Amino acid sequence: MGSGSVRCALFLLVAAMAPHAAQATTISLVPATCPVGGERYERIQINSTSQFGIRLDLRPVGPIAYLPWDECPNGFILTRKAEDYSPDDIDKLTPLVESAQFQSLRTSDMPAMRVVAEERALGTSDAELAGYLMRAAWEAEDAQRQDLRLRYLAQATDAFAKYVAQSEKNSEPWWLAQIQRADVLRQLGRHEESLRVLGSLPTPGEDLAIFAVYASQIRAAAMAADSQPREFKPPSP
Repeated sequence: MGSGSVRCALFLLVAAMAPHAAQATTISLVPATCPVGGERYERIQINSTSQFGIRLDLRPVGPIAYLPWDECPNGFILTRKAEDYSPDDIDKLTPLVESAQFQSLRTSDMPAMRVVAEERALGTSDAELAGYLMRAAWEAEDAQRQDLRLRYLAQATDAFAKYVAQSEKNSEPWWLAQIQRADVLRQLGRHEESLRVLGSLPTPGEDLAIFAVYASQIRAAAMAADSQPREFKPPSP
């Protein structure tokens, strides 16, 4: 989980606790130039969206869960502003995007797996890729590709385990990774492993008490051998 993924997960977790007004996603098409290949295209700009809740695996509920990627005509997906890609980044990404292997991902896999390939080309460790692997799993879920969903979830749980091992214990990022790891194991049907992860967790501090609520709900589902994605139920005020 990179720092951007952590900030995004924290935002979604907090947003899920707030009241919401129903609002569809609105977009604009903005002329842009792809940083890899230089092609001109119309970039999708998100003007507004909304979130109605969050799942135990931290997938947001509502229109925000279906935001499109910023994708170039050649299949390259931007995860930052075009100007934030350095010349060195572009030198590493250009042969990747031009490769047959990358282009084949456009039909064989979910879009987020192209982002995983891009980040690996830039030297990002697997421990930092859990957020993108989760998005790939959610995309596969929406596409009803259970084979891909299970493969991506298995990769994500390995990435979460690596992230936990190198993170500061009891920090917010550490808790986010542990909660998602436990729920991914549950969704994979690995209920005993999920319960072991949950059983190893300390009591969170007062400022992180919400994670105990998540853990309790994941534990109840795992003990019931429930492997379905489940929505988080916020505690009563």
